Order: sequence, then C-alpha cells, then structure tokens
Amino acid sequence: MLMLTAARLREVLAMRWDELRLAGEATWTIPRERRKGGEALTLSLPRRAVAILRLLRRRRGPAWPPWVFPARGGERPGPTWWAQSLAGRLRASAGFAFRLHDLRRTVASHLAGHGVPVDIIEAILGHRRPLLVRTYQRYAPLAAMREALEWWAGQLVG
Repeated sequence: MLMLTAARLREVLAMRWDELRLAGEATWTIPRERRKGGEALTLSLPRRAVAILRLLRRRRGPAWPPWVFPARGGERPGPTWWAQSLAGRLRASAGFAFRLHDLRRTVASHLAGHGVPVDIIEAILGHRRPLLVRTYQRYAPLAAMREALEWWAGQLVG
C-alpha cells in the first residue's frame, strides 16, 4: 500500500475498513486526525490496491478488526516497529540506506518523470496547498490522481 498510494507509513498502518470505498471509483479517505497537515485526504485507489484490499477482506472473513493491517490480536493498528524492522531487512539485502518514507519521494519522482503535473503529485502526497488555493479551489482532482496512480501501479508490476 505504501508503494501503490504514496501514503505515509502511519497512515497505511492505521487504515480502517470504514475509510475505504472499494466499489466503483475506489477511494480511501484518511481522516484529519491521522494526517500530518491536519486536513482529511481522499485518495484514489488504483485497481491493484483495490484487488489487494479485497483479497485481505475475503481472507479475514466476516469477523475482521476495524483496521486493514491490525496488530496481532486485532485490538489496534499495526505497529510501526514491524514495518521499520522490514525496512531494516530490505536495507541489508539492498546494500544501501533508505527509509520507508523515501518511497513517497520515489513515487513523486517517477510521476514527475512521466509528466504528471506538480499539483496532481502534491494532491496524491496530501501536501497542504497555499492558503489562496485552499480557499478558492475546493476541487479534488480524483480522476487525475487515479490516472497517475494507475500508471504508477503498472510500472511496479510491469
């Protein structure tokens, strides 16, 4: 999900089923309480992300916890230490230093290289827009975000 959405680690680990709309034009709405900038963010989900989420839901059955990636026992969201441990193993096998947060930069760089406009990349990353833009432009470019993330998902899988 980190690679497919460019969301922050804590946002992905705390993802809840009730934040997802998997039918039609699939979206994930991250509430403002869990966002760095304090504003809710609605992300378009690429088809590959939707397929993974549907698979997880089917495997868990009807008694799943509210979190998509729960901690063992399901009482809370998945722990960041687990993801950091995974990152440490990936660093060791890759032979170079990186942080999981660098994945956001990677997605943004590839989208820019593909010609995706900066404002769409910033919307995907959920960066806060300047005050004048926030005040007068209420439009969320979900279709453009979806198109960009679909292209990116295709690059990941090939």
